[in-house]
Amino acid sequence: HGKTHTAVLRAAGLRAAGRATGLLGTVLTRIGDDQVPSVRTTPEATDLHALFAVMRERGVDAVAMEVSSHALAFGRVDGVRFACSAFTNLTQDHLDFHADMEHYYAAKAGLFTPARSDCGVVNTDDPYGERLLADATIPLQSYGEQGTWRAVDVELRPDGSSFRLLGPGVDVAAAVRLPGAFNVSNAVAALAMLVTVGVSVEDAVRGVAALSGVPGRMERVDVGQPFTAIVDYAHTPAAMQTLRAAVREGTAGRAIIVPGCVGDAGRA
Repeated sequence: HGKTHTAVLRAAGLRAAGRATGLLGTVLTRIGDDQVPSVRTTPEATDLHALFAVMRERGVDAVAMEVSSHALAFGRVDGVRFACSAFTNLTQDHLDFHADMEHYYAAKAGLFTPARSDCGVVNTDDPYGERLLADATIPLQSYGEQGTWRAVDVELRPDGSSFRLLGPGVDVAAAVRLPGAFNVSNAVAALAMLVTVGVSVEDAVRGVAALSGVPGRMERVDVGQPFTAIVDYAHTPAAMQTLRAAVREGTAGRAIIVPGCVGDAGRA
């Protein structure tokens, strides 16, 4: 969880730094300012390299993208080398595809190898992140409550949060306009990656703070109704718990959650 948010936040930080950006993910695929349909989280290998070719033709010089466990297992990102990769967390999901959590972890961990990534940023608030920090064979930085990169003095609000970002040589005020404590964590991951690949902390913070929302991710729907309505992609036990906590933080009255079910997926 968190791939979409961190990818979009990274793209916003890159744009704030003056880079011509591409974005590849579950809900958004952009080539510069042009948006094209997203078919899956990570395109098939031939489609992915075709998109990279078009991006290069149009002057794109930095790409933020999501990489799914399916993409790693099927070789969709073979031939791609990442300047920096992030591990946000690992919870029950996709067990209709992976044999068990151990196989799921192994697929994700394959991204954090010298063949695929120059370096990585890992969430050590997650037990699998702690494990990856020991297992990975590339330089890693940690983020989280006790991480190298962390958020302190956090102020959560229904419309977003403010915090102080601490990192190696970094102590700055930061903000994210996406609600929930989990989006503070996503913002820290994005900021850590941006600074690691050479974006100034000032540009990174400015870009992340400017992003107003992500389609289908804690997205507010306002048609004049006398209550707040939010659409979110949460579809696993951990995601539903996180969503409930985020909604409760900014809700004084009753909160009603209506889950959907697409079928043909792992049991929750």
